[in-house]
Amino acid sequence: MSLAPKRAVLWRRQVEDTAVLGLVDGAAWVGALVGGDLLASLFFGGRVSLQYSLLMIPLWWIGAGVIRLYPGWGTGVVEEVRRQELMLVASFGLASLVSFLTRMGSRASFLFAFLVAAILFPLARQAAKSLLIRAGAWGVPAVIHGDEASAASIVRALRAEPGLGYVPVGVVTGEASAPVRAVEGVPVLDSAIAGHPPAPVALLASAQMGGAAVMEYVEHRLREFPTVVLVPELADAPSLWVKPRDLQGILGLEISDNLKDPWARAMKRAMDYALVVASAPLWAPLALLLAATVALVDRGWPFYTQERMGHGGRAFRAVKFRTMVPRAEEALRGELERNPSLRGEWEQDFKVRNDPRITPLGRVLRRFSLDELPQFLNVLAGQMSLVGPRPLPTYHHAALPERERRLRERALPGVTGLWQVSGRSDSGTAGMTRWDSYYVRNWSVWLDLVILARTVAAVVSGRGAY
Repeated sequence: MSLAPKRAVLWRRQVEDTAVLGLVDGAAWVGALVGGDLLASLFFGGRVSLQYSLLMIPLWWIGAGVIRLYPGWGTGVVEEVRRQELMLVASFGLASLVSFLTRMGSRASFLFAFLVAAILFPLARQAAKSLLIRAGAWGVPAVIHGDEASAASIVRALRAEPGLGYVPVGVVTGEASAPVRAVEGVPVLDSAIAGHPPAPVALLASAQMGGAAVMEYVEHRLREFPTVVLVPELADAPSLWVKPRDLQGILGLEISDNLKDPWARAMKRAMDYALVVASAPLWAPLALLLAATVALVDRGWPFYTQERMGHGGRAFRAVKFRTMVPRAEEALRGELERNPSLRGEWEQDFKVRNDPRITPLGRVLRRFSLDELPQFLNVLAGQMSLVGPRPLPTYHHAALPERERRLRERALPGVTGLWQVSGRSDSGTAGMTRWDSYYVRNWSVWLDLVILARTVAAVVSGRGAY
């Protein structure tokens, strides 16, 4: 198959997706600028005027194109948010400087507009991408090359994060007598027609090849693909902040461990305190109301503390609203003795879906994670972070493999975390281990911001919690 059809597919979809995202960004700019002017007018007086501010929109389009925010295929949501926010800081910083030098516009308007834009831009882009994905109009077809197991893993990863924009349409295993004709529902293609259907992107699982063989495969078998993504087999390696390095013709991968950066950790703690204190007028009255409700309905002390494992392997007392009956452990032991299937569920994940200990009010609190509100006090005490690995009871922590325990102990446990927004209790201990480990290895302030945003959606939906 010639290269021209692949480039035509790539070009057409690139124009379509870029146009949609550009229009959404333009609308977000107008919304942020109008919101900034209205807030500035409300607090400081004056009139709403976009006479010069709208000039920022074409400058944004140019800058976003340069840093590859359009269309942004292959860019994960964390990196996308990072690029957006840094672009916004640069854009509003420049606008404020011009306003100061020319005395045109209002710096107060720009400040308020920035605060609106910092929230509006990521939400608008994610909403636009979600609509494009539902319409089947986001991303480009991709063919996966590699052994069956590696190809299946890549297909699952691309489907779990459709926002990446690589849509698997075919798999080439290189096994002439392969017994399967599909991998995870994706058809296995004959290597002689690996380019069918027209797909401008190839992903190569290179674990089974040496360096020379990889490049021979890329230069010969994949020569017609405009974009080739190499997927090395680096199990459990950090992936968000890996940077390529040219070592005089040798490819190196620089892996950063942000948790070892004292400045980054200080920024995380500062963000924790700032967000908890700033949001206190919202959560503190709600917490008091819930405490009174629990005390009245269940006729007992509304708070419950349990020893949990924290940073550095040090235990602390986590605070929650009481959601269980009195003498809860005795009730659980009795049920486990009478019900073997329930005992098996408990021994696997230290959780049971129909927990006999939980009160009717407790089920509501747990479904929407309202029982976790008192843990903001643990955050202020420096024992927890807003985002981190789930704080496990000591018996659950001790049951994990030593490697997982060491990894978890590198970070402060969180009120929320990647596991909680990736299925919560539905994914069990295996899901918790996977996502919490990923979080520790790839931590950054940007990842925290994405998790906090996704936590709101998870809590509102109540999915996966019990």
